[in-house]
Amino acid sequence: MLDSSCYSALQPITRFLRKACVVALLTVPMAAFAIVGGADAQDGRYPFMASLQFKASGTTSLERHGCGAALVAPRWVLTAAHCLVNTQPGDVEVILGRTLLSNTRQGHTVGVQQIAVHPEFLRSLTLDVALLKLDHDITDIPSITPVTREAGLEDRIKRPTVLGWGNTARSPAPDVYPDHLQRARLPRMTDALCTSLAPNVNLQNTFCVGADGLIPDSGDSGGPVFVKHPKRGFVQLGVVSQGVLIARLSNPKIADFIRETMSESP
Repeated sequence: MLDSSCYSALQPITRFLRKACVVALLTVPMAAFAIVGGADAQDGRYPFMASLQFKASGTTSLERHGCGAALVAPRWVLTAAHCLVNTQPGDVEVILGRTLLSNTRQGHTVGVQQIAVHPEFLRSLTLDVALLKLDHDITDIPSITPVTREAGLEDRIKRPTVLGWGNTARSPAPDVYPDHLQRARLPRMTDALCTSLAPNVNLQNTFCVGADGLIPDSGDSGGPVFVKHPKRGFVQLGVVSQGVLIARLSNPKIADFIRETMSESP
């Protein structure tokens, strides 16, 4: 059972949650948390990539970064639900269109008008997705397209791409959070390997990516897992939940939540 004190802080859970809470939340061994193994992303290549900036965490964009996210519509950003527990719209800002977090001359810093966490997340600790409604439309940055209820599409993709400003140091070295956005193509794990790492995982809601030394880490949560489709452009398959666990956007409960939330509050 997850201790309620795990959700007591306003800081982004992925970067500051104490170890016992992470273990209880995920049932994934901490050794699996060791993007590590990525490379610098090409400047301007992924303008839809966003950083959730938690105002109470510091004064610089590097200090305030807590989770990744992705622009999925001119007014909406998609991230992980656990990034936003106990967070109010005024606690967080969104940086878009920036490769170097410290480059204040690039991209936008946008306020948040509304936070919508998947209604089943706190009951089940699955369906780890949330939407943030921005305080104005972003019209000069192309959004990424979330995959809809196309069951199995992500299962046919062998090496999706993951982006993030999360920890790049290999355990047991001290954490290192990069200024430059990191990119990695991660192999999709078999279901058998996924369930061996996370015995309680629900494969209808989740799939797993990563290999030894090449997986998302703290600070990468909420970021997009995606492919480049020859006709549809960038298509998002999932949201980094924690470590190897990826929230599956084609799951009907997730796909419907995204569609209904954005249509009910345009």
